[in-house]
Amino acid sequence: MITVLFFGELVEIVGTNKKIVVDFSDINSLKSALLEEFPLLEKKYFQIALNSKLTQENCNLKSGDELAFLPQFAGG
Repeated sequence: MITVLFFGELVEIVGTNKKIVVDFSDINSLKSALLEEFPLLEKKYFQIALNSKLTQENCNLKSGDELAFLPQFAGG
């Protein structure tokens, strides 16, 4: 099982700021399912962190992994 967290404006789109637990074997499959369920996500730029490290590629997931969907943010 994979724990998924959403932050910032993404919380408003998915409707929860709580951790959700899902069962997917790779990031692309999970992302596709989320985009199908929450089409507004497709219009947002976000990054994905796997176990607290940003990832730009599709990775296999294993039970106990944590994914965080992070919206674009500005800072200085």
